[in-house]
Formats: sequence, structure tokens, C-alpha cells
Amino acid sequence: MKCDESINQTYHLAAWSWNRLSRSVIVELVATVLCIYFIFRFAALYESETTLMSKLISTLQQLSNSLDDHIMLQMELHSKLKRTNVPPDKVTIPVLVIACNRPTASRPIDKLLQLKSEMLKQNNFEFPIFVSHACDDHATEKVLRSYQDSITVIKPKAPLINPVQSSSLKVFEGYRHVSHHYKWALDQIFMAHNYSTVIIVEDDLDLAPDFLSYFVGAYNLLTQDNTLFCASAFNDNGRLQLIDITRPELLYRLVAIIFVYFCIF
Repeated sequence: MKCDESINQTYHLAAWSWNRLSRSVIVELVATVLCIYFIFRFAALYESETTLMSKLISTLQQLSNSLDDHIMLQMELHSKLKRTNVPPDKVTIPVLVIACNRPTASRPIDKLLQLKSEMLKQNNFEFPIFVSHACDDHATEKVLRSYQDSITVIKPKAPLINPVQSSSLKVFEGYRHVSHHYKWALDQIFMAHNYSTVIIVEDDLDLAPDFLSYFVGAYNLLTQDNTLFCASAFNDNGRLQLIDITRPELLYRLVAIIFVYFCIF
């Protein structure tokens, strides 16, 4: 009896040990299979990623080469255009007169009309005259209307600045108005009328006989040298001690213009 019980206990112990061993082997086998699966999966993904990266690098290289070729073609075309230097049939440079409350604005306008007719006979430049009138001055407005279609008068529909209440800021109100007037007028020329160049004249100036011809030469400089922002016919640095009065043909490069007065952009 005791022998049978011992055999049964031994059998149950062996069965229990075998079950545990089987489970352990199965778990290890499953883990090994999963590891092998993920290794191959990762290898496939890595190979795919590597292939994709190689294709991307190849595409970027092709784009870079294409861009280099395009730049070279542009440079070659630009050099050929620069060498031929064929002038356009007609160059239009608007003249912008900044006017406010001076009826004597007629003085520079009359001179511009005279110079414009003279220049028209000599070369292929056109100079439409725009007068920006940003003040409610009836005397000046009457003078400007007298020119009819000879000039184009532009006028903002609303005040360009709001009046200030502070007495300390009122000192600068005139400068604020002038600055906003310039900004508005230039936006009209460049944005509304789509010109790329403009000659600016203030309404209290007397113009020299070579005024427009000077700016024709300045325009040619501006189109050839993109490091130039504008050319001016007057600058506060143009004092006798700072210039060579024996060389009237000499132009000076400046890093800033303090006041505009008249210049071409």
C-alpha cells in the first residue's frame, strides 16, 4: 500500500515537473520565435528605410545639380543681355511732386512740363507728372486743377494722421504728416500705378535745365548697380569742403540721405 502511494506521489511529481518544463520550453520557444520575427522585421524595415533614404539623397542631388545648371544658364543669359545692352523702346519714369499748401507749386510743375517736352525730342524716355496733394489747401488745389490733363493729381481720401493731444508731440506733427505723405504717395506710384522707378520733387524747388537729363544718367547707374538704392540731386553732405568743385561730373556714393528734396528711386 505504502509502495503504491509512493509510486503515485512520484508520478504526480514527475507529471508536475514535466508540465512546468513543457511550459517553460514553450515560453522560451515562443520568445525565441518572436525575437527572430522582430529581428527579421527590423532588418526588412531598416533595409527599406535605407533604400528610401538612398532614393531621397539621390533625388536631392539631382535637384541640386538641376538648380546649379539653372543658375549657370541664368548667369550666362544675364551676361549676354548685359553685353548686348539693347535699350527698351520706351522707358517711363514718373515724376512725383509732393505738394501741400504752396500755390507756388506751379513753378516746379511748369519747369517739369518744359523739360519733359525737350527730353521727349531727344531720347526714348517718358516722364508722366504726378502731384500728390495731401493738404486741404484750396488755393493750391485750384492751381493744380488748372493743369487739367497735363498732370495727374492724386489725393488721399482720408487724413493721413490723427491729431495728437499732447503738446510735446505737437512739435513733431508736421514731420509726421510729411512722413506719412511720402509713404502714401510712394505706395500710389509703386503699388497702385505699378511703376518701378520714380523721381521725387518737392513743391518749393527751382529746377535746373539739366534736371531730367541728370536723372536719366542716374537711372542708367541704378539699373546697372544693384547696390545702389537711389540717386539724389542734392544732399546735406554736398558742402564745398566735402566735394571737389573742380569736377562737376563726379558723383559721390553715400551711406545715407538725410533729406529727400529730389531724388530717383
